[in-house]
Amino acid sequence: MQTIRERAKHQLPSVLLTLLSIIQAVALELLWSSVLSHPHLWEPGLPAVVGWLQAVVAMMGFVLIWLVYVSMVLRVVWVPRILDTVYPFVIGLLEFILAEMLQPEAVALWFVVLAGACAATSFATLTGYRSARQDPANEELFALYSPYSTRDRLAGLGLVGGMLVPSVLIAWIGGEVISILGLLFAMGLMAAQCRIVAGYWNRALGPEKPEDDASDSSV
Repeated sequence: MQTIRERAKHQLPSVLLTLLSIIQAVALELLWSSVLSHPHLWEPGLPAVVGWLQAVVAMMGFVLIWLVYVSMVLRVVWVPRILDTVYPFVIGLLEFILAEMLQPEAVALWFVVLAGACAATSFATLTGYRSARQDPANEELFALYSPYSTRDRLAGLGLVGGMLVPSVLIAWIGGEVISILGLLFAMGLMAAQCRIVAGYWNRALGPEKPEDDASDSSV
């Protein structure tokens, strides 16, 4: 049984990345097809601005999901559960819906789907890291970080909640201007999350510190 566990643990990264890369490729193809098939995107006006911003935010979301998953599976190993292989399909389904819903009148619902994709990704990575903390092979990495806390949970919920706020405002107030402001806000949140992921990546996989600088906390 131990041999089977070790085999599954070390093959999981390639399985997840292969599966997710296929899903991301299909999502990008759907997004491009959706852009080409919506006439309002090619006509001057605020609806076109809303639609193009939706496409950009969706693209940023796809990239962020990919970075979060790659960052996880390249840094830690764990004995997989069956649900670990199901989460990418749930995330992919939500990505497909995002790619298809580029209509200005559906922006409020579109934000709900975007929040769902963020929530699914956060939950999938949370359960992955929780399992990884139990594996001695990851001790070196987790020595760099404090145990997962309520503050970390609130940070994850902050991204999801941040995507729901524009949905509420658009449904309540309406109008292309509110939609544009909400989409710009979402772009800022996505960019901030990408920066956070890059920070974790560099901390674990960046160049090693020289021995004489290892104790310098300012580096």
